[in-house]
Amino acid sequence: MKNRGWIGRGALAVVLAVAAIAAAPAVMEPSYQVLQPRLGPFTLIVVEVLYALFIDFPLATAYVAIVTAWQGPRRSPARSALGFTLLFFALIGACIALAPTSELLATWALADTFPVAIAEAVDGLGAPTVGLLLGGFLAFDLALCATGGVTADALVLSRHAKSDIT
Repeated sequence: MKNRGWIGRGALAVVLAVAAIAAAPAVMEPSYQVLQPRLGPFTLIVVEVLYALFIDFPLATAYVAIVTAWQGPRRSPARSALGFTLLFFALIGACIALAPTSELLATWALADTFPVAIAEAVDGLGAPTVGLLLGGFLAFDLALCATGGVTADALVLSRHAKSDIT
């Protein structure tokens, strides 16, 4: 029974992550194009923060909410959300790494947009500053997703009469 739980959670995580990755070009590419003339080298960070707020956080929250409703309370909902987020990041990394092999993966990896945004950020701000900003962004994104997991778990459990949260 436990193996089924892992398989189900893994399948749910992959489905949610792939759906978000497939939707990214429709959201992120226009964002880069609209914001680039106004924000210059800061476009990369601003778009990534917006993506974290409107995609990563809701996905991690939805993942933990669905798993909690399906399988019961999580022992560590923050860790469940972080596990999902790390899988999501790994799939994005795989798309970027495999982009030269497939036009679809290149589209999902934002191969026409993302490298240009990174180059403009490095040119405008310098590599150390971009590295520091991206490190701060990663910490923010992971904390945001962990918070979403805890919130989702609490909200789902608060709807059950037997919950000790209510």
